[in-house]
Amino acid sequence: MGFKSFNAALAQKPDGHPRSKDTLWLEVRDDGPGISNDPQIANGAGLGLKNTRARLKQIYGEVYSFELQNAEFSRRRRQAWNPLQHPLANRQAMRKIRTILVDDEPLARECIRLLIQDDAQIEIISECANGREAAQAIDKQSPDLLFLDVQMSEINGFDVLNQINIARMPIVIFVTAYDNYALQAFEAQALDYLLKPFSDERFYRALARAKTKSEQNRIKELNQKLKA
Repeated sequence: MGFKSFNAALAQKPDGHPRSKDTLWLEVRDDGPGISNDPQIANGAGLGLKNTRARLKQIYGEVYSFELQNAEFSRRRRQAWNPLQHPLANRQAMRKIRTILVDDEPLARECIRLLIQDDAQIEIISECANGREAAQAIDKQSPDLLFLDVQMSEINGFDVLNQINIARMPIVIFVTAYDNYALQAFEAQALDYLLKPFSDERFYRALARAKTKSEQNRIKELNQKLKA
């Protein structure tokens, strides 16, 4: 088919200029005879380029952009896409971190809700008052981020993590008044451990770490899709 390789470079654009934020540049190399004057091929319908376009559409639907540039020997070899800045996409909606709050104290959930309610990247999809509700909500909604209390009625936070049955584990930030669970929390792969009462500054440091981790997870998932 003339399609030779499909490589992603995150650090630089193909022309050597630094990439803009949230843009992933891809380079497509085609070992065929090059691009002809055929308007169908010139519009990106050649075999290798057509496969590339179809692959991006399969992964992202219509939320991507596709750009072709001439390279040496009159071959088209560069294309760039940016799903977050495509005119059909809502950039903030694309970057929402779907979040569940779990605490048996309503005031504790309200505190976290107030701290993140104006954050455009965070979407609270559920609030749970006990561990059993939390396990069901996580299984059903598959959140990206979980603020999780430890000591709750029925089952505790660690039991919640043991009971959920989803392919992708959410980012977990434990929020508790007890410091003796810290080691167990990190053994459970928690990202952070907030000890009540915590300052706004301490909370936002944990949230910033969660955003960074979420972005890393997203890039990893995209790369896995591209390799599939």
